[in-house]
Amino acid sequence: DMINPETGVRYVVEASRKGNEARGFHIWSLEEIANIGELKYGEGLTWNDTTSNMNEKYDKNWSTNQVKKAYQNNKHRITDEEE
Repeated sequence: DMINPETGVRYVVEASRKGNEARGFHIWSLEEIANIGELKYGEGLTWNDTTSNMNEKYDKNWSTNQVKKAYQNNKHRITDEEE
């Protein structure tokens, strides 16, 4: 396998990751989910403003729908980790 000398990651892995991101797939970290919850419910932002903040913080281009679904599908992971 060819390895990207800049990242040390196999090109096929990078291509797969980029392809998944392009199709809207992303493995959400607990930190990202917690940040979404804090912005939306802690600060009372709209979903659009929450998405804008997340995109700026993580240098991404997520849609509002992606961010909303990510939170709704993963918010249980935050409370599970805290118990």
